[in-house]
Amino acid sequence: MTTKLYKIALCFDKNYLSHVNALVASILSSNKKNKEKFFFYFFFLWDSNNIVMNLPQHQYQFIYMNENIFDGLKDCLYLWKAAYMRLHIPNILKQEDKILYLDSDIIVNWDITKLRSFDLKDKYFAVCSENNISMFNSWVMLINIQEWRTGKITDILLDFIKNNPDKIVVADQSALNICIPKKKVFLLPPIYNQTIQFRLSPIWSEYKKLLLLINIWFNSVVIHFNGKQKPWNFWCEHPLWFLYYKYTATFTYKMFIMMLYNFFYSIARFFWSYIIKLLMYVYDKFNFLLKKYLK
Repeated sequence: MTTKLYKIALCFDKNYLSHVNALVASILSSNKKNKEKFFFYFFFLWDSNNIVMNLPQHQYQFIYMNENIFDGLKDCLYLWKAAYMRLHIPNILKQEDKILYLDSDIIVNWDITKLRSFDLKDKYFAVCSENNISMFNSWVMLINIQEWRTGKITDILLDFIKNNPDKIVVADQSALNICIPKKKVFLLPPIYNQTIQFRLSPIWSEYKKLLLLINIWFNSVVIHFNGKQKPWNFWCEHPLWFLYYKYTATFTYKMFIMMLYNFFYSIARFFWSYIIKLLMYVYDKFNFLLKKYLK
């Protein structure tokens, strides 16, 4: 009996090659006990002869994308080309039934093959909502290839983006939310695209956040380092930045310095968030009681 391949599409440029390798390593490491075999489609914008992937050659395929596909599309954010590239996936991989698209600034924490069990029926794709609001994001997308192609979604979205640049704020995501009816979207549980958006605030909510963070770490399938808080950058405030370094294939001197820096930076933030604020809270309470009884 032939093992059914679990196929994943990734879109990136040369600046994200090492991060894509970390993502692939996290997928394989987090699914060791699963008998599913993975196959990767790598969509890229430059000559593949110089690309080194940490995979056996039979497990991936390079697909070159011409720069012409971006003509007339609004340049926005820092990953806009990769965002627009994913709109072409269903027309290029038309032989597939379903394909999982993942952003390249992601780490897979647990078994991701369970995504296949979701029955999309007549839905175009499955995605997660944007921080529990009515919008959805396209960073993790299980695409129903045949439904997408039947609805000519790529043509609809590209036409909208070219003719309505004033409405395009988050590249393809803006067009998807405006053009696609909600009834044609399957919403996934947030564990499949876990972003962390909380900031420092009063002491008691900080402890709640710590418990939430532990829950995210042990239960989320996909950890997404969205926005500017990347674990490979200095001043990274993402509390789970260290997970990225677990899967990096090459560990350079610069990465060691950055990891060390982010470690001490995290310790300093923890000290300020929990210890200093606790002392401030106790001081304020003491001051309040002192004034109350001295009246």
